Amino acid sequence: MLIREYGVGGYGIYVICRMLMPSGVVSVFDFGLPETVTRYVACHEENPKKFIQVFLSGLIGFVLVGCIAFLMLSFFYDSLLEMVTVSTVDEKESLATGGGYVILAVLPFFIGVFFESVLKGFQKFFLIRLTEVIAVLVFLLLLYLEVGRGISIDEVVLMYLIIYISRYLLLLVYFLYSSRTLVFSQFSFSFVLFQEFFLHARTVFMGKFFSLLTNNFPLLLLTTVADASAVGVYDAVMRLPRFAKSVMGQVNAVLIPYVAKLSNTAERSSISATLLAGSKAQIFIFGPPLLCACLFAQDIVTYWLGNELVKYSWALSLMFIWAFIVTFVGVGGTMAVTERELLKQINLVSVLQLVLLLIMAAVFVYLFGVSGVFAAFFASSLLAVPMGIRCIAKFYAVSQADLYMPGVLIFPISILIGVLIMSLNFPEGMLGFFISGSFSLLSIWVVSFFSVFSSQERGWIAKKVGEYLK
Repeated sequence: MLIREYGVGGYGIYVICRMLMPSGVVSVFDFGLPETVTRYVACHEENPKKFIQVFLSGLIGFVLVGCIAFLMLSFFYDSLLEMVTVSTVDEKESLATGGGYVILAVLPFFIGVFFESVLKGFQKFFLIRLTEVIAVLVFLLLLYLEVGRGISIDEVVLMYLIIYISRYLLLLVYFLYSSRTLVFSQFSFSFVLFQEFFLHARTVFMGKFFSLLTNNFPLLLLTTVADASAVGVYDAVMRLPRFAKSVMGQVNAVLIPYVAKLSNTAERSSISATLLAGSKAQIFIFGPPLLCACLFAQDIVTYWLGNELVKYSWALSLMFIWAFIVTFVGVGGTMAVTERELLKQINLVSVLQLVLLLIMAAVFVYLFGVSGVFAAFFASSLLAVPMGIRCIAKFYAVSQADLYMPGVLIFPISILIGVLIMSLNFPEGMLGFFISGSFSLLSIWVVSFFSVFSSQERGWIAKKVGEYLK
């Protein structure tokens, strides 16, 4: 919608403003606090005294990093604007105004993320996702109603900020109401726990820092060597694969409080079983739609982004495969948040991936231009994932083959079935695309179900589904 109304240049301005939010590049300032708060709240939620100590440590930390982020962005804002190449004066003004709105909202955003992290520790995932879905729907509805009236792109950014700050306020109100007796009855602060808390946060931060640089380096590179249109094209192509990865991350986040509690009781065998079951389930659920989307990438680009971007269909296919590869380490990578020693190893892999990306991006952009960014990002991930699997398998004492096998089975099944169905004579246009895509996906899921899961696992799944439907 934004691309069609404002062009890829205007959409690029919106993307750059989103990068400045705590959910974008600015999340580097969170110091690993969200995951750490979730972990420690889950471990100590049944101990009121310990919980208050964790709560105060986290709140102090979030206020500090929010203030630092605000001051840093305010101080360097003019320099950041000069780095961005835009096509028109209007785009320059929209970027300056929209970015200013984002900077003013940084501290409220960080405090909102803190209370969201606390609720994750309480395992209130349904409430969190419900408010997130409502916020997205409200934003899309207002966008649909207001874009036709000619609002500027910086006003779109302001609308987004207001909606999401309102969401955080709702989470705050819920927390204060549900925890009123616990929070206000006894205040306690432990400097020892504060030190332990931030030691763990520092380890999480290092991993997030390098992962964040890796994920956002292509955008940062295009911001400096190209114009806002190139940024818009890259983000538009990456939107669906990144959305799939984000959904996987949100699903995996449910494991953090659960695994944190298991780690407290030293139930290593249960944690290993959770890793294997979670990895197999994630690859089975997300693998087929990602690979199916890879095969239908040209149709997706045509109907979603328009004919002018069809030439980037190959990049979309490549990024869907990238998202599929990420499913191999998604569960293990999330579980690593609760284990400092494993997290240190994963951090080294992230550093190596970033170095590979920097080298490959320099070579591929020189050889192929802006399109080389996609190839560099994919190749660096392809080399890093096996190293991550090796670290995770060794730490949890499981076989690497057990982590690879579900994906190794699903990949050829998806490609063969998808190619076969695409060869059939379906109607032209969106109807044919919908029918062939849906038929491919359902067929892949059915075949994969019998290929990936053992008869015992299939029986357990069927039993649970039956119980749920009763």
